[in-house]
Amino acid sequence: WNVVYYLVLEPSMSHLVSMTLVSAVVAVWLAGLDEINDGVTKKPGVWEHGARRWWLLGVLLGGAAMVRPQDLAFGLLPATSLLIGFSGAVWQRRTAQLVRTFRAGLLLLGGVVIGYLPQMLVATWLYGHPLRSGYIVGGETFNWVQPQIGGVLFSLWHGLLTWHPLLWLALGGLVLLARRAPRVGWPMLAAVAVQVYVIGAWHTWWQGDAFGGRMLINCAPVFALGLAVLLDRVATRWRGWPWLVAAPALAWNLLFVVQYRLGFIPKATPITWEQLTLGKLTVVGQLIERILR
Repeated sequence: WNVVYYLVLEPSMSHLVSMTLVSAVVAVWLAGLDEINDGVTKKPGVWEHGARRWWLLGVLLGGAAMVRPQDLAFGLLPATSLLIGFSGAVWQRRTAQLVRTFRAGLLLLGGVVIGYLPQMLVATWLYGHPLRSGYIVGGETFNWVQPQIGGVLFSLWHGLLTWHPLLWLALGGLVLLARRAPRVGWPMLAAVAVQVYVIGAWHTWWQGDAFGGRMLINCAPVFALGLAVLLDRVATRWRGWPWLVAAPALAWNLLFVVQYRLGFIPKATPITWEQLTLGKLTVVGQLIERILR
């Protein structure tokens, strides 16, 4: 989808840094998921290793929020694991596990504060408050009551699923993952939903000059996992099927980049259905005509 565009053609923007930090959060969380969901195992020394993981998760989350505050929503991943551990400890009356789960939460929170501390210091210096945002100071507004969620997802004005239909399959894979592994899939779906809600509430929900939903690039690691789950399931029945998805998806994205980057479609206003669909077939001829002029 638009990850390649911002990686190659707009690398100075913050989106790829945001995606990298969120990817690290997802990777560290998944790596310790069994240990986290089991609370604390009885093996000596395991808790010390787990403590480092919780601290690292917090620091990564704080760093991600420093790049883009909305990325803090991915804290739903470790928070869900903490809630599962806490509820299990209460239900089974395991006092030691309850204490250690509470301590893990404190480590996570402390890591977030440390990771976000540089931004708090800068915000205090610039705006007089550690949690004040430059967006708000600059006049940005949010409508939390009537978010434009439909526009963010389906609009021709940089709608995520309209511009990047491959993500329909990714979302399908996430739903499949949520059914097979609810402790993994549902927190990921919830984190993506929060991202969509925040962007939909923003007064510039179409995200300005954007190649698709650029402010949702932070969800790329989650989408990639969902797509992998779906393709893995289908590939077990028909090995050639993933190529039938990958080839047209790559062609769609490449031709879309040509349309967008070379001005065959508008960058900051809605495109038309014709530009979205038939435009992929005519853009090559338009490009050749432009070169031969």
